[in-house]
Amino acid sequence: MKLLKNKIFIFIVLLIFSLFSIQFYFISSSYSRDTSSYVLLLEGKGELISSGDTNILKLEKKQKISSGDVVNTFGNSLAVIEWGDKSITRLGENTKVLIKENFTSDDLSKINISFELLKGKTWSNVISIFSGESYFKQEIKGVSAAVRGTVFEASYENDYIISHKHTVKVSNKDGKSIDVIEGKELNIKTFSLEDILNKINSSFQELNEKLDKEYIKQLREKFISSLNDTNPLNLVKNFTLKSETLNILKETNPKNEFEKFFKNLSDEKKQKVISYLNTLNQNINFENGENTDLYNLKLNTRENLINNTTDEEQKETLLNYLLFDLKNLKDNNKSLYEKTTNFIYRYKDLLSLPAENKEKFLKDILLLNGEDINLENMQQVVRSLDSLGQEKVNGLLDNALNFIKNFFK
Repeated sequence: MKLLKNKIFIFIVLLIFSLFSIQFYFISSSYSRDTSSYVLLLEGKGELISSGDTNILKLEKKQKISSGDVVNTFGNSLAVIEWGDKSITRLGENTKVLIKENFTSDDLSKINISFELLKGKTWSNVISIFSGESYFKQEIKGVSAAVRGTVFEASYENDYIISHKHTVKVSNKDGKSIDVIEGKELNIKTFSLEDILNKINSSFQELNEKLDKEYIKQLREKFISSLNDTNPLNLVKNFTLKSETLNILKETNPKNEFEKFFKNLSDEKKQKVISYLNTLNQNINFENGENTDLYNLKLNTRENLINNTTDEEQKETLLNYLLFDLKNLKDNNKSLYEKTTNFIYRYKDLLSLPAENKEKFLKDILLLNGEDINLENMQQVVRSLDSLGQEKVNGLLDNALNFIKNFFK
């Protein structure tokens, strides 16, 4: 009888250990992601040239790409590169690109992506946050376009780069740079800004805008699925730092609860939580307010990063990226628009604005809600910006101020 009890005890201990191990695996894997980059042929014909070998692309079948690879599409064809950070670049027909850099760390803390357009046209939707050593660059005819949180188009034959959302910073070999703001076109030959001309292929834009909506919807569904862990082993779920952190962030106002939770952690565990917050923040950066719960989770994640990271540059970057959401929120979700503007105003001291102008400037720009916006006060906001003087505007909030100025015109 004693031997039987011992066996039962050992079995129970092993079972509990297995439950913890399996659940830890499921929780860990639910937040892990493939950071390789792939090319996928959507229609027509294409090829992937890798280390001198030419592989024919097959419809709806992903193929992994590496630095040094060349992707070609032929007539009446369309392909998409899904980068390791989940940003995308679509290749129109008769397009050729060279992959120069292709690195994304597992936790998304470092992203180095660069490619060169050798012919044809591309459309890129960049969804990650880039700061520090991270970047997303496209080269074309001797100029380099560096982007963040941006949707932009480039054409080799027609010599243009267009920003469809936010701002693209373009530099040439002479060291000159131009901010291509939303709705503007850079003429590569003259290296000057122009209004968008009739030569732009509107059908290519319409197709990509449609595909972008579908892609963001897919990202949203996958992200929600990763949060909704339906594994029956949830009885031990709260024993992981990640899940406990996430459960707090899902609350309506988690700041105080998170502070208590974070304060009692060891330094090692605090660093793990910060690392997880950074990864979560990257994973959810695509959310622009169409899903209220996810956007609130994004704000909660960002606020607790701002309050607990020691990286001052990162704090300002996190705030700047919220400015990119304002236009969509103003048009589609007044409640989140007001919440976001108040959030930015609450942390205004992190922004690189002249102290004597900061209070009035931010009130003018951020505290206009959708109901109050009209031509008169829009012009007042623009005058407020202009009154700072060009020498003060340069560099303020990086290119975000130019975006705001263009947005309110």
